[in-house]
Amino acid sequence: STEFKSYRGEIKTGLTTDECIVKVQEDMPDHGIKLLEKLDRYISTSAGVVHIVGLSTGKHPTGSEVRQLLEDHPKLAEMVRIEELVSGKSVTELDACPISYTQWEALLASYHRVPLFVFFVPELASAPAADTTADPSVKRESAWCMDHAQATRQYAHFLHIKQLGHGRTPVPMADSR
Repeated sequence: STEFKSYRGEIKTGLTTDECIVKVQEDMPDHGIKLLEKLDRYISTSAGVVHIVGLSTGKHPTGSEVRQLLEDHPKLAEMVRIEELVSGKSVTELDACPISYTQWEALLASYHRVPLFVFFVPELASAPAADTTADPSVKRESAWCMDHAQATRQYAHFLHIKQLGHGRTPVPMADSR
């Protein structure tokens, strides 16, 4: 999401070596391939995924993108327990998907058995309350605004990926720049 856009460049610079190519979302231009399909292809061949769980969900794929992904991977929904994330509905029945692209990155890493390195903001150490405010020790983009509904969905996502076996010992983010 745009919440941590500046971190993406820093992570890419810090992890890129002659042997390791790091891609961030800005490296994935639209060439007629839907973003969810592009993420699936890229993650399936990756050595690892760095997943930053902030307070914003980011953008969401369309229902048709999700239906195509589930058609391409018939066991995906069951393996990553997607039904738990869509409030008792079938994902294939949804016109709009409540799972964001960023959240799909983590689910696809789990599905493809790609190591998932989870980092989370301190505010997600417990369920966000209506009066939760952004921790000033975490640098966010200046245009970012707190949205409690998104923060609540991010907390549910964080719990979900922990239940899938990821993020058992996540590292809270604090700005050390």
